[in-house]
Amino acid sequence: MKLIISRHGDAESISSSGRDRDRKLSSQGKDEIKKMAKFISETSLIPTAIFHSPFTRTTETAELYGKVLKFKKEIIATDNLLPESMYVDIFSEFNRFQNSDTILIVGHNPNVSYFVSKLLSDYDLSRSVPFLTGTTVAINIPIETLTRGQILWFISPDFLK
Repeated sequence: MKLIISRHGDAESISSSGRDRDRKLSSQGKDEIKKMAKFISETSLIPTAIFHSPFTRTTETAELYGKVLKFKKEIIATDNLLPESMYVDIFSEFNRFQNSDTILIVGHNPNVSYFVSKLLSDYDLSRSVPFLTGTTVAINIPIETLTRGQILWFISPDFLK
């Protein structure tokens, strides 16, 4: 299975409601995700599913990915990707997928760092896996174990045109 794991794009500092969950993507954040989506569209990876946290900034990020990638399937909000969640709990939602599938996951920092660390190794590598806004990694991982994955690419939108 291929997992594409993305941190949401840059977001406004404070939402109009004052709630963190309502923060929207900034114009910079939208540009970051459009760059990443264009990059992904030029790879051989075609998402089978897109999962995201129900927060506004991750929802907007997932929707932008869907638009640019011309994704026709359901974009799924899940509480398993909330900032206070253990992202490995999302594995329970993967039972309908196969090793040939590609899943795009949009989440928050530091959770994405911890999650990627867990997918790659039994050791905590999260300090070595920095996720600036929009940063995205693609990992090839056996669906049977969901451990000891292999990085296919790891890129920040700052390095894309």
